[in-house]
Amino acid sequence: MDNTNKFATAAMILGICSLIFLCTFFLPLPLGALGILFVILSHRRGRSFSTPAVTGLITSLISVICSAMVLIMTFFSGILMLKPENRESLNHLYEQQYGISFDEYLDSLEEQFGSNDFLDYFK
Repeated sequence: MDNTNKFATAAMILGICSLIFLCTFFLPLPLGALGILFVILSHRRGRSFSTPAVTGLITSLISVICSAMVLIMTFFSGILMLKPENRESLNHLYEQQYGISFDEYLDSLEEQFGSNDFLDYFK
């Protein structure tokens, strides 16, 4: 087995692992990026991609795209919650669902765990 096939196999394994780890927050992006890098390293001029390389490329691309979308949506939803009208809507929905507002919930977390910068960010 030559080095290109080893890179293609590694790309396929990393792509599949990145899909499996989509439920985690930080693993799919680096695993998918490494999978794409290994696909590029496995390619020889004048030859087509092998089946493991194509599998690695497809699975890595899917996981990188999904992971990037989750990160972008998380970032923008955090920014949207800083607006007062969106915060009121969140408090109202949270109160309907759980009986207390989101701000009261954050206050109870602060009492339980003490004040920290993470909780202060949401106030």
